[in-house]
Amino acid sequence: MPEGSYHMVVANWIRNDKGQYLIQKRNKPLREYVDPWSVTAGSAIAGEMNIEAVQRETLEEMGLYFKQEEFRFMERTFFDDFFMDVFETTWNGRASEIDFDPVEVQDVKWVTGNELRKMYRSKDFYDHKTVYLTRILDIEENIAMQSP
Repeated sequence: MPEGSYHMVVANWIRNDKGQYLIQKRNKPLREYVDPWSVTAGSAIAGEMNIEAVQRETLEEMGLYFKQEEFRFMERTFFDDFFMDVFETTWNGRASEIDFDPVEVQDVKWVTGNELRKMYRSKDFYDHKTVYLTRILDIEENIAMQSP
């Protein structure tokens, strides 16, 4: 990529009304992580808007269709040669109902924020280095510290 240019990546954090997060075990390694758990994420295709890219990636990887207005934009994080637009959607189905793409995804499951924090610490969950993930981890850490 030419210097000063950025590639767009999108991520979709799917939550349910219980406050759990739908994560996927990827078939493709991510940097130092082999078969990591992650959220639905991927690169935009040239000419796509961020909302189109996140909608397409969610459908391709998870088989879940969301209308564009169902995606809530959460943040944009810049890295060396790309930026990541993070979205959130709500879905209350069962993980067993998901018809995921076996080329990209090995498995899916719902996790609580506390479970996510444990997976993050053990490097079982890929750190996209976004403020969104940091907020989840901090919120769950504070809740755990306040519990008797």
